[in-house]
Amino acid sequence: MKNLRIFSLGASVLSGLIGVLYVFGIVVADSLYDKDQKIFTEPAGGFMKIAKSTLEGLSFNDLDSIVVSTIVVLIGILLFTVALALGSAVNGIVINPKGAIGMVVGIGLLGIVLGGSYLGADGSDYGQYTDVDELTSRLVSTGIYAFYSLFIIAIAAVGFSSLSRLRN
Repeated sequence: MKNLRIFSLGASVLSGLIGVLYVFGIVVADSLYDKDQKIFTEPAGGFMKIAKSTLEGLSFNDLDSIVVSTIVVLIGILLFTVALALGSAVNGIVINPKGAIGMVVGIGLLGIVLGGSYLGADGSDYGQYTDVDELTSRLVSTGIYAFYSLFIIAIAAVGFSSLSRLRN
């Protein structure tokens, strides 16, 4: 069972790295393409020159199809990584059924943080943007509040863990 965990961790890391490379490719292609003149601009150097030589001769429609296919690949990688993560969680429950209680408590606490973040978000700043409604603004505020809350909780947990280890 331990080999399965190591395999799923390695596959997840590899999937993440491939995803980062794909996203970097989208960013590089977009930053090198001048949509007004429909040509690739001269890159600064190094990796950017390699990227330009790879993308040279492509039209805007080709670039669009590259971006769309890259997004499809990224969605596939995301689904594969989520499947590996869920498989690892199920494997952990099979190995240690008592750990399932901790997982349920953790998911419940995450739900409480997300619920509190949603209640705290008002979405009143949607008037400052042109294509945003109140619900979208509220959901974005919820994500920001949840991020900050979970960040503070993670820092507190690391501090508590460090202090408890010093006592032992």
